[in-house]
This record gives sequence, C-alpha cells and structure tokens, in this order.
Amino acid sequence: MEPSAVLFVGFGGVRSVPKTGGAVTTIGATPQAGYFLAADATHLYWTDYTNNTVHSVARSGGPVRVLAAQQLGP
Repeated sequence: MEPSAVLFVGFGGVRSVPKTGGAVTTIGATPQAGYFLAADATHLYWTDYTNNTVHSVARSGGPVRVLAAQQLGP
C-alpha cells in the first residue's frame, strides 16, 4: 500500500511505521479496534467491529469519517 511505510489498523485507529524502523504515526484516530484495512489512491478504509461501522481517512491524515453505520459485520 505504501512504498516506504507499513500501514496497520488496531485499537486507536490507523497507523503507519517506516519500513526502515522509527516512530509509529497515527493517521486516523478512533476509540475502538479497527479491522480489515483497505486503501485507494487517496484514502484508507477500515471497519470497526465493535460499533458496526465503516470508516475512512485521507492517506495524509485528518478527520475520520464514518461511511456506514449499523453494519452486521465487517
């Protein structure tokens, strides 16, 4: 997904860490655990299994947007 970083989702939202090592950066913060990260050219997308929602954030970071709510599963 990223040539120079590893992207991952978990408790607290979407994060990245340089492939060469270094500090973890939060791209989009959420209070619950995220699952199933996907991406396109401009945004990252993930599901929140606890709240049954689908989220997105710009690859550069910023506010997290809820795209869908009351989903039965990721």
